[in-house]
Amino acid sequence: MAAKKIYLSSPTMHGEEQKFVKEAFDTNWVAPLGPNVNAFEKELADYVGISHASALSAGTAAIHLALKILGGRRGRRGFRFLIDIQRNLQSHCL
Repeated sequence: MAAKKIYLSSPTMHGEEQKFVKEAFDTNWVAPLGPNVNAFEKELADYVGISHASALSAGTAAIHLALKILGGRRGRRGFRFLIDIQRNLQSHCL
């Protein structure tokens, strides 16, 4: 019996989302970044009271960056459970 897929969310875009995606294409700011991402990072940093914030493309990138900042490197086991949890979620949800 094939495993049943569990979708975390269905991809939908309405109103504001469509406006921002169209704006990104119209202004050629699809990659790497653009004014909306810059504004989001600044607003987030201001909200939490820090000087800088970085928006990342995925949870995997966020975990990788967090481990790098905390001094994680190959062979250390302190935060391995984060990676294991993510792999388990991905394998069950894809």
